[in-house]
Amino acid sequence: MESKSVTFIKMKTCITLFFISLLGATTLVAQDGQPIRWTAFEALDDSLKRKKKPVLLYFHTDWCAYCRKMDKRVFTREEVAELLNERYYAVRMDAETSDTICFEGQAFVNHSANRKRAGIHELAQIFSRETGFVAPTFVVLNEDFRVQAIRYEYLHSERLKEMLTWYR
Repeated sequence: MESKSVTFIKMKTCITLFFISLLGATTLVAQDGQPIRWTAFEALDDSLKRKKKPVLLYFHTDWCAYCRKMDKRVFTREEVAELLNERYYAVRMDAETSDTICFEGQAFVNHSANRKRAGIHELAQIFSRETGFVAPTFVVLNEDFRVQAIRYEYLHSERLKEMLTWYR
């Protein structure tokens, strides 16, 4: 018959091994699906000064079903995250934010933020002047911050990758 201390040690070892296996499984899941490293618009200026790279601007809203679908089905794809993280500064911005955003020494605001509806932020409006704002909006800018492509639509992963590799 085993003593109580031997039984306690065996139980403690089993519990420890169980938690180690859980940690290992969590690590594998986290490494398998690399998340997109979104850059805040305010940090973009400094990032571009350190290293020039093209920029993907993604304007979304909370009420946009296609934006939520992009979050679940496109931005979670490993190949999309890898492409964006390696080649681009990816900027994600709520087009209805009431935040004042400073970029290149200029302040951009949402002039309609205090009205009944949230209104569209000035930065989102700048890139959607031709059509008026449509969610989602994607803008690809080259290293010199010149517009290379604009899409006002849901993009499945293959179409997004096509747009991101088109001009390079």
